[in-house]
Amino acid sequence: MYLAMIVLLLGALVQAAVLPQVQIGQASVNLVLLLVVSWSMLRGIEEGTLWAIVGGICADLFSAAPFGVSIVALGCVALLAATIGEPLRQLHDYLPLISVALLTIVYYLVLGIAMALFGWPVDWTPTVALLVLPAATLNTLWMVPVHLLLRAVDRCTARPGWLP
Repeated sequence: MYLAMIVLLLGALVQAAVLPQVQIGQASVNLVLLLVVSWSMLRGIEEGTLWAIVGGICADLFSAAPFGVSIVALGCVALLAATIGEPLRQLHDYLPLISVALLTIVYYLVLGIAMALFGWPVDWTPTVALLVLPAATLNTLWMVPVHLLLRAVDRCTARPGWLP
């Protein structure tokens, strides 16, 4: 739990303060999303959901969006990542990494729907063209170093009997 809080709070700070400098269109790397996806693929639904909740809280603290929308979107993505991560990893260790493009699209779709439910206007065509697709590209590129780092953390913190 403490590891999740530290990693995700630092990730949210870097995402809010540094990563907006690295953009394609209106999109920048969503580090919290990558951390949640990677950990969900490594540790499964239970820990992935915990990371989604903590990561969503951290992301929402630095966002102008309604509080809770990141928690919902990250929770959906964590469940999907944990579900598809294991079968893909059995085929090849790095195959789950390519799913981050799809998971990014799902994240922004859920986020947009949640914001619309709170009454925020969402113009889907420019959002997809200028935010979602470029974010999927950036996140796919950044997933490799994020996943390698969290894989090392996973190995150092693995519980006895845990089969990743």
